[in-house]
Amino acid sequence: MQIHSAETVNFGKTDKIDRYKWVSSDKPGRYEEINKKLLTVPDEYQRDIIPSKVKEIQSNWSWFGCGVIIVAMREGIYYIVDGQHRWKASLSRSDIQKLPCLVFDSDSTKAEANAFLTVNTGRKPMSAIGKLKALDVAGDKDAEFVVRTIDRLGLEIKANAKAPMQIKCIASCLNLARLDMNTFVDAIELCAEISKTSNAPFVEKLLSGFFYIHKNSSFGITDKRFRERVISIGSKALTDGAIKAASYYAVGGAKIWAEGILSVVNKGLRHDFEMTQKP
Repeated sequence: MQIHSAETVNFGKTDKIDRYKWVSSDKPGRYEEINKKLLTVPDEYQRDIIPSKVKEIQSNWSWFGCGVIIVAMREGIYYIVDGQHRWKASLSRSDIQKLPCLVFDSDSTKAEANAFLTVNTGRKPMSAIGKLKALDVAGDKDAEFVVRTIDRLGLEIKANAKAPMQIKCIASCLNLARLDMNTFVDAIELCAEISKTSNAPFVEKLLSGFFYIHKNSSFGITDKRFRERVISIGSKALTDGAIKAASYYAVGGAKIWAEGILSVVNKGLRHDFEMTQKP
């Protein structure tokens, strides 16, 4: 008598893979123990290394904690898709020569960037900057557009923007570009000019506020009179106006920041700039 397990007996039923049309986007990887010096980090899509995280791992190494490094092999080179902090920590330890890796064959950085997003999205937090970087390499058209626009304007993406022409509000940029690319371009160009002329960092409240004003006014932020006015007022006064409005209404957001910006812009004018919608 032959005994079958429940998993091997079909009973004439349709397999779930066929029934629900499940798909597999890639092939299984293979386990390898690879010399740590043969591994490399692809700057095109990887997030920045956090030194404090590396120090924590290297001072108290755990093979359980290490698990396996996710690696893409492309043209004979091992690229780390997930595990760069563990790899970096291992470099300082003489007792570690090889790392356990799960290796997947790859034919492009685009495929690896998509794998990076798959591994990291939903499993642990990703910074907006890291996600934009990966989306750009993966071929996301909106992300590509945002990155090219930022580069064209001479802005520098920084996690802690403190200097003129430095920008950190990447999530807002991507969201606004997806809402309306043309309005996003007008808003970011104006903010970049204000950042440069005011010698101040790029301000998210101004970007969102100008975007809202452009969408909800008859004049628009490309109006020469309006543009010259806000540039002459400068970043600090405009930002203070947005913050003051948020404090008054006890809530923030593009609509409130726009109202605060206009209150500063209209001060002393005989003919105010007005929006079609107000808080």
